[in-house]
Amino acid sequence: MRYYVYRTGSNSANQSMTFEPVHVATVEAESADDAKARAAERVTVYNNQYLSAEEADVVDAREAEIDDSVEVIE
Repeated sequence: MRYYVYRTGSNSANQSMTFEPVHVATVEAESADDAKARAAERVTVYNNQYLSAEEADVVDAREAEIDDSVEVIE
């Protein structure tokens, strides 16, 4: 299963003044915990930061729903 992994927490070395989750990796994994572990091998995470993961299909569906509800004004 494909997961999007996000890093949350501000650190001047890699994510200064950003407190919102930032997409840092897309990985194939068995579970969210597995996805975070795989991403942690490639992504720097400091003590005041953490990783979270969400199934890509769920995120993509939510984004598509948002896109469908946006009214384009010309």
